[in-house]
Amino acid sequence: MKKLLAGLMVVAVALAGYMFFANRADAVEEVRDLGSLSQGIRAAVDQLKTQRGYYVFERGEGEAEALILLGAGSRSFTDYTVSVKSARIKNGILNIVMAEKQGTASDQASYPFVLIKAEGDFTDVQVTTEDGTSLDEMAFGLGNDPTATINAEGEYVGQIDNNFHEIIVDGTPTSFMLVEELHDYFNPQSSLFKNFQEHDQVTFSYYITEHGTKVISSLAKK
Repeated sequence: MKKLLAGLMVVAVALAGYMFFANRADAVEEVRDLGSLSQGIRAAVDQLKTQRGYYVFERGEGEAEALILLGAGSRSFTDYTVSVKSARIKNGILNIVMAEKQGTASDQASYPFVLIKAEGDFTDVQVTTEDGTSLDEMAFGLGNDPTATINAEGEYVGQIDNNFHEIIVDGTPTSFMLVEELHDYFNPQSSLFKNFQEHDQVTFSYYITEHGTKVISSLAKK
């Protein structure tokens, strides 16, 4: 009788272990190096991160991993962090619990986010916060797809302020923002410093946000 009970317990433990591992995401990994991503993905992240919610990028043909963006939206804190508390697959749905940790209050807004790669047998994603609140999927504005960039060339004029640069395009002075990864191009202390000067002829790619802002995602001297 004791051997029978012991055998049943082993079976029960094995089944419980199977159910746990069958329902978990095979792998969830934070993407720390945005530079390893395509220009289009980086531009999309730069626009979407201003929203609170999540966005699932389409998997390419044959790709096992899905790229998922989780964002807290605008937050007036420094060191505000977003992370994945748990990720489990159930009935073909990847259920993610997003954790948030506040930092120090600040007068300047930040847009905390985390970008993850998730692998597993799922066709849909649902995201909740630690208190069980469901988050909405992020959306691009009115048919605007920032992964579709516009290629252009012009004459570099200079930096208008901390956010905008001016380039003359087809004879018209035009202001542009930069994606975060290009800021070091204008930082003399950075190894990526490009030393752009007034009248430099440049080639660049940009996209237009739902608010009409032109954002440069790549920039080089001709």
